Amino acid sequence: MSNPSDTSVCLQARHKAAERPTLGSLWPAAAVALLGLPILVLLALTSGEGRGQYVVIAAPWVDRAGVAGTVHRAGAGLVASGFLPNIAVSWSEDEGFPAAARAQGVWLVLPTSGFAGCGPAGGGRGR
Repeated sequence: MSNPSDTSVCLQARHKAAERPTLGSLWPAAAVALLGLPILVLLALTSGEGRGQYVVIAAPWVDRAGVAGTVHRAGAGLVASGFLPNIAVSWSEDEGFPAAARAQGVWLVLPTSGFAGCGPAGGGRGR
């Protein structure tokens, strides 16, 4: 005859194994994280009043020089280039800059808070 405590230990081990997450059970959390992170970054970049600073997003096939030229032709200065070549942070005191940049072919112009780069006195470098 088997010991009742052995049966209890076996049942507890099975119960704990059933509680462990599997890779399949983690997919919903991973999907929410992958979809939510870009939204949170976008909200963080566009929070605040902007103070003349903009995130400029051009077509994916536009290189850094193309984005810089577009920003300059629209009447703004370039503060920084983004991680991706088609993204840049620009500075303009002209309220018409977003419309001018879109007229030059930029896909999206978003006002951003000061943490995305420096203001005009910084010359693109931190103080």
